[in-house]
Amino acid sequence: MRVLAYYIPILAINMRVLALYIYSYYNVFEVIEMKYMFSYDIISELAKRTKEYRLAYPLTQQELADRAGISLRSIQKFEKGLDVQLDIFIKIIMALDLADNFDALLPDMSNRPSAYLAKQKGTVRKRVRKKKVQPGNRTFKWGDE
Repeated sequence: MRVLAYYIPILAINMRVLALYIYSYYNVFEVIEMKYMFSYDIISELAKRTKEYRLAYPLTQQELADRAGISLRSIQKFEKGLDVQLDIFIKIIMALDLADNFDALLPDMSNRPSAYLAKQKGTVRKRVRKKKVQPGNRTFKWGDE
């Protein structure tokens, strides 16, 4: 009986780890799938998540509009998944105290290790130029016959 009492907590811990692994797996899967979505699908997903945060805060649409300094109609339009201006979206995010999460969306390129190496070498890129194709080095593409 002692042996069984020893293994039950271990089994419970392993089940929690398995549940967390499954949860994280599906979140990663969801993030990967986002790149295959159309822009209006992403807007709808952002609207859904923003509404969930508003309800958890808890704020009414009017209270959020007052806090963000925008019209009630803009909040309603956004929560329906309709397109709004970027500054309105940013005001909504700031009113919900979610502005710190923008760094996860677009990380600062100057904090990457490759940026430090580029600064040391003096090769910080400021513009992109297309490479010129030499007449003899052209690769074949369909339709070039």
